[in-house]
Amino acid sequence: LALNNDGIFADQNLRQAVAQALSKDFVAQFGDIAKPWNQLMGSATVQSDPEGTVVYEYDPDAARALIEASDYDGTPIVIVHDTADPYTGANSTSLKQDLEAVGFTVDLQTLATDEFFGAIYDPEAFDISSTFWSADYPDLQDYISTNFICDLIDILNISRFCNADLDADFFATEGMEFGAERDAALLAVQQQLIDELAGIPVMEVTPQVVAGPRVGAMPTLATYAPFDWKRAWALADA
Repeated sequence: LALNNDGIFADQNLRQAVAQALSKDFVAQFGDIAKPWNQLMGSATVQSDPEGTVVYEYDPDAARALIEASDYDGTPIVIVHDTADPYTGANSTSLKQDLEAVGFTVDLQTLATDEFFGAIYDPEAFDISSTFWSADYPDLQDYISTNFICDLIDILNISRFCNADLDADFFATEGMEFGAERDAALLAVQQQLIDELAGIPVMEVTPQVVAGPRVGAMPTLATYAPFDWKRAWALADA
């Protein structure tokens, strides 16, 4: 989940309320394609360490207490999602129920793809977006450098989260040799991103690949854009 830090979720306690209100039961509807997940990177990433990563546990009572102690005045939380994406759609629909159950008012907006991509880059158009990232290469550097650094606000940093000190810690890893020291430093940055709720991990989806002797020009890399199937083809049965 990307929570817009330029709005109501500048308050870290309210970001934590979302994290602790979040149930992940909806993930089960996707069977083996998806699973609940606790990191900001995929499991194939070199540094992946689900056992060593600490997240805010599901605790709706704690979420209610955080909301009651805040200045939240009942203003609707705007959640946007792309109507063409079944995963973010299911996540957003479930999240609406979770947030309303702990005291938030929610405005869920189901948008056409072009409208969605316009909304998430407009800080006044949304409060939460169920978003995703598929790595260009299996290293945590790709996830952090594209989604959470200050310089990419207005580009890919949809949460508009900025911590200059944390950026410095991340950029220090750029000069390190590949290996255990670099991995540990990157994991420390990820843990702080999770602690400060720069992003809330929800689930990991395994992209489905269509392949075979009858199939050609089929996209197999899930990028941060809708698939373009226009060049894909399948041979007719012989």
